[in-house]
Amino acid sequence: MIVRKELKAKAKKQIKGNIGILLGISLLCGLILAPVITMILMPAFLLSFATIYLRMTDFQKPKVGDLFAGFKSFGKALWLFIVMMFFISLWSLLLVVPGIIKAYSYSQAFFILADNPNMTALEALRESKKIMSGNKWKLFVLELSFIWWILLGSVTFGIAYIWVGPYMYATFANFYLAIKTKPATEVKFEKPAPASAKVEPKPTPKPEPAKPEVKPVPAPKPAPVAEPAPTTKVEEKVEVAEEVAVGDGVLDVPPAKEVVEVEESTEEL
Repeated sequence: MIVRKELKAKAKKQIKGNIGILLGISLLCGLILAPVITMILMPAFLLSFATIYLRMTDFQKPKVGDLFAGFKSFGKALWLFIVMMFFISLWSLLLVVPGIIKAYSYSQAFFILADNPNMTALEALRESKKIMSGNKWKLFVLELSFIWWILLGSVTFGIAYIWVGPYMYATFANFYLAIKTKPATEVKFEKPAPASAKVEPKPTPKPEPAKPEVKPVPAPKPAPVAEPAPTTKVEEKVEVAEEVAVGDGVLDVPPAKEVVEVEESTEEL
């Protein structure tokens, strides 16, 4: 998550103590760039400034000799500037807005070439177009946030630009570093929360009381079934005698009582 205020805070730390040398570099550049040779030498100086401010993001002290660092890739810088201006002008022929959009698409080309000296001019343009996809509006809003500083420079007849110029350029260098390694969906500018705002701690959930263990109640044992009493031989004989069916009553069956008495007398014998 990237915040505009953080980018500006980094820029302020990076230019602190370097305003004098940066002013000297800018004045020297202005003296060298005569109106006739401006278009030829300007790309190399743009590459030099991109190199200076990228080094300052690592808190490296700038030197006067760094003003000519871009001349090591003079041909690439010049070709990059020509191709970039050609495409921007071509898109501007359609309407002003497409030209502005293309200018934002190619805005990181010099930072990319300074960060990757082995790249060609066309590769730097393609890479700038790639990393600026989805980030054009974010850069526009970042530039718009400097409107009051720009007005201050105008009111003070350019004196404020001694500090505002390096401040803006260092912020844009930090913006490049922020988007070159992150996709557009992750580069979000949000307003930081005010310092006075209190952050309420989240309530800690109370632990639920342990539920008592419910012991299973044992099932009642079934009542024992009483076994029938054993049948004696006498009773069996009585039952057999009673169940005998003899015709229509021709054969008389003696009563059960008499049979029992006969059996008992037999057992006595």
